[in-house]
Amino acid sequence: TSHTSKKTMEFIDSIDRIELVYLPSYSHEFNPDEYTWEYLKTVKLKTHVARKKQELKRKTLGSMRSIQKKKSLVRSFYKRVYGT
Repeated sequence: TSHTSKKTMEFIDSIDRIELVYLPSYSHEFNPDEYTWEYLKTVKLKTHVARKKQELKRKTLGSMRSIQKKKSLVRSFYKRVYGT
């Protein structure tokens, strides 16, 4: 797959700041991204009903940018996984 291709692995090996963390299958509770998407769906987009795909894309990107600006919120997603 693209996640484990030779080219991807070479890229990861070339950057010191990247650390691979292998997760068990179906372990969403170990992935901070899952908490980001949960927050996006249950808080930011809870009442929004998109009529077109482009509208949903625009609203999602805007909401993700607003989440990104809330550093303590983003940290909380990591704390739920790593406890630090």
